[in-house]
Amino acid sequence: MNAFSSPRHLFPLMLALLLGATSCAQAALVLPAKRRAAILADGEYFLRPMDVQVQARLGELDYPFAFEQEEAPEPVVTDTAAPEQVAAPVEVTYTDQEILDLFSDNFRPTGMMARGEVNYLILPVGNRSRSVATGELIRFNYENKSYDVRLESVTDDTFTLRLGEAVVVRRLNESFDADKVKRYNPQP
Repeated sequence: MNAFSSPRHLFPLMLALLLGATSCAQAALVLPAKRRAAILADGEYFLRPMDVQVQARLGELDYPFAFEQEEAPEPVVTDTAAPEQVAAPVEVTYTDQEILDLFSDNFRPTGMMARGEVNYLILPVGNRSRSVATGELIRFNYENKSYDVRLESVTDDTFTLRLGEAVVVRRLNESFDADKVKRYNPQP
């Protein structure tokens, strides 16, 4: 019978190997004395009190996060004629129908799907897609204004959008082929 065949004899050997390996690994984590002395000297240098001249110069600096504009000198006017009146920019107002037409012309859903009794429109969002259920709002911005367009209905080949009283019905896909639609009806 071998001296190492019994588990009772293997335990001290395994324990000695384990303790030796961990002590070697921990010894590698301790820095040499010269390196530790250099790190401590650098720390003392950066933690010493600030020079009085440096403190005075820092006190003269402007606060970098102040959003106050400096007063610009007034322009010198040499012409005695009356100054021109600058017209305020005219804000163009669009009707709901115009906004909805602009939105729907650039709105490109990739398909539709149905879950139970609810139809969803599938929209591309970056590299992914997002499904919007019938009745949900789609928010978009146009000329610094936010609009909420409601997805009124989704059928196999059309979808309906509403903004206020304006309604637009668009085809889901111009090259729609009803024979190529994959249908799945789960059995209970």
